[in-house]
Amino acid sequence: MVQFLKPLFLSGMNKMQYKKACLFLGGIILLIYFNTFRNGYALDDELVTGPQNYQTQHISNLKEILTEWYQNEMGNRYEYRPLVKISYAIENEIFGLEPGIHHFFNVLHYFLACLVLLVFLTDFFKGNFAFSLLAVLLFAIHPSHTEVVASLKNRDILLSWIFSFLAGIQLLRIQSNGEFSLTKWILVFVFFYLATLSKRDALIFVFVFPLLIILRNKTFLRHAFVSALFIVGAYLLLLLTMKVALSGEPEHRMLDFFENPLYADRCISNRILAAFNSAGFYLIQTVFPFRQVCYYGYNQIPLLESGTLYFFLGLIWVVGGMVTIFFFKRIPLHVKVGLVFFFGGMGLYLNFMRPVPGIVADRFAFVSSVGTSLLLTGLINYFFVLKPQSFSVWNNLKSSGKYFITCVFAIFIFLVVKRNNEWKDKETLFRTDCDNAPLSAKLHSLYALELIHQFRNAEVGGGTNPQEKISTAKEHLRQALAIYPDYANALSNLGYLLLLTREQLPEARKLLEHSIQLVPDNAEVYYNYSNILLLQRDFVQAQKALLRSIALKPNSPEAFRLLFQLGSESGDFKSVARIFSSALPLELRNDELLTMNGNLFARAGDTLAAVKCYDEAITFNPSNKNMGKFLVKYYLSKNDSLSAMRIRKLFGR
Repeated sequence: MVQFLKPLFLSGMNKMQYKKACLFLGGIILLIYFNTFRNGYALDDELVTGPQNYQTQHISNLKEILTEWYQNEMGNRYEYRPLVKISYAIENEIFGLEPGIHHFFNVLHYFLACLVLLVFLTDFFKGNFAFSLLAVLLFAIHPSHTEVVASLKNRDILLSWIFSFLAGIQLLRIQSNGEFSLTKWILVFVFFYLATLSKRDALIFVFVFPLLIILRNKTFLRHAFVSALFIVGAYLLLLLTMKVALSGEPEHRMLDFFENPLYADRCISNRILAAFNSAGFYLIQTVFPFRQVCYYGYNQIPLLESGTLYFFLGLIWVVGGMVTIFFFKRIPLHVKVGLVFFFGGMGLYLNFMRPVPGIVADRFAFVSSVGTSLLLTGLINYFFVLKPQSFSVWNNLKSSGKYFITCVFAIFIFLVVKRNNEWKDKETLFRTDCDNAPLSAKLHSLYALELIHQFRNAEVGGGTNPQEKISTAKEHLRQALAIYPDYANALSNLGYLLLLTREQLPEARKLLEHSIQLVPDNAEVYYNYSNILLLQRDFVQAQKALLRSIALKPNSPEAFRLLFQLGSESGDFKSVARIFSSALPLELRNDELLTMNGNLFARAGDTLAAVKCYDEAITFNPSNKNMGKFLVKYYLSKNDSLSAMRIRKLFGR
């Protein structure tokens, strides 16, 4: 690592000054993120680690990590980010499943991310260490970064950032030396490839770094062009890796209107409106980051409106920024660099080139906040002169500057520490953010789903009883549906809760029917729907719904238990027994389900078919003596002494 930090020494600093800078930066980061060490798992962490993610529990699962997408329990497949999973697999192998350890390493990665940024800026501004250090300190304490640091899933951003800036440092070295260096160009390619293996949004630097090279020295146009080619080449290698490793399996994700209205809208004028509104959001979020939410989505920002504050701020900021970068020659370099980072960082997240899930997000402003930090540093520098080689910024400040920077640091640190506590676990995060964003349908649904999960797993604590959890879950699901009535998951979950509590079954039936119309291939919804129909004694429709559930998810034992109940209550033993027998897959053929199938045949009067089921069932569970005695007696009555002897041997006699 020392080799990559040499630009710091080129600024004229001695080794002791450099160590002080690292210790000071590390101390600040540790101070504001120390309280994340006691946090558990939160939003989407199961994609990368945790008890439910078998891949990352042992490094021996490396082959599976390298050949599979991110995937959640709903079957959604996300991007290919193997380096993130590998990092968690190593930690789990050494320390076990300890979320506190993961949070510690997330903070360590954040420190490294800030450190490589410091190296990059110091080298870019040719040794102006005081300016670079202040910019990095402002970046390090920015409140919008809590989502990246406190969320384990977002380690992908940190790793991608570290490798991208290591590549950027090499690009600056090549430019500074003015000589061709095969080793450095190889490092650029390797680092960018590793960055894309962490998160392929590293592609944004194909615009940022070449433009910064040109701003630094306009005569290096060819160098900037070659830099862009190397970044694109690393991305193409990622695509080739995915094609080989994943056998061409496509990404798959269920996309809903509430996540982004532009999923079903290809109108270019709406994309432009969305871009300016999104830009306005990121401007506010990086300058006045007083509210953080883990998921925004539908109804959180006026995406397709032109008369909003977001739109006007975004329009003025984007147009003014572009004009400043390309047409104003006398603007200070740090201003142009800040604008390049801001606009380049948010380029993929403006909902113009592609609709973004959730519309906007705090983590999407991570790169853009470098620009804000640089611009704020320039503003502070206006009140006093930062000595390029100085480590102590504070001693050069005027009184007004000291008050200003003290207020900024105090406010930002308070917001960071407070937000870290809100990332404690899923329940705390969703409960808090439902208050922060009361019109987010997704947040209300996520909070309800977490309460349902706790109820199912008897995770009752904090003085809240199960009934209160279910009541709260129903309340938030109704709020989600009030915001977006066609929210399929909220419809199905509320229907399930009404079924669970045996309340308002007619309403539950309508909710599930509505959900089925929206998403006709959800096995669990059909299962719950069949349950309601069975309670309402609508046996014909209950059977149709249950068979549909089994067709969609044939390896569900709960569905076959319900099928047995359906046959028992409807009295249609023979028909249901035959369906049971033909639909039961090989992996579910155990003593419990085979006995149920046999009982249906027995009640239908088909003793031969019942005996066949019982005979197979007892091979799975020879300890069932009553069934064994029945089979022995039956076979002896049929003069089948060999079969009777075989059954007796199962009992050891």
